Amino acid sequence: MCRRENLKSNHLYFTAVQEHIEPIHREQAVEWIFDVAKEEKCDADVFPLAVSLIDRFLSLQNIFRQDIQVLAGVCLFIASKVKAPQPMNAARISYYTADSVKVHDVLSWELLVLAHLNWEITTPTGFDFFDHLSARLPSLHTLRPAFVVFRHVSDVKTRSVCGYGGLIPPIRRSPVAVSRDCKRAFP
Repeated sequence: MCRRENLKSNHLYFTAVQEHIEPIHREQAVEWIFDVAKEEKCDADVFPLAVSLIDRFLSLQNIFRQDIQVLAGVCLFIASKVKAPQPMNAARISYYTADSVKVHDVLSWELLVLAHLNWEITTPTGFDFFDHLSARLPSLHTLRPAFVVFRHVSDVKTRSVCGYGGLIPPIRRSPVAVSRDCKRAFP
């Protein structure tokens, strides 16, 4: 039970923890993560894990606005190590920041993020369950590409409209509910 509480993020972290960043900064960071993951052709599981990591870290630790990009890069870096067959390296993360984040910053922040999360980084995401469900219901497997896009779009829209407070984050929504919404959004 205690471990499960450590894996949750405080959904009100913009009012309870963060003093220097606003929901728009998080939204921009998530967009950047999505763009980099897409450019690198990362496995679909990498993006939701990176977003989960960034949310969990932001719910625990106050950061300055100028640090949001290094945090986003590090969360993508960690997620790719966990989920990608060929993970990104720190130099690639630095490259995608136009070298504004140095390799040694990526490596230092990696340890900082891991320490704050108590090295518990493999939080379940909707994709973890979607794959199991689609294995049992082959008709769901064809929805996977639309599921990836829908999850990203709904995550960004939800965060920008409501500032992340009060709603179940789309990252944690039921894969069946997301699949149903995918059918509506992508007939």
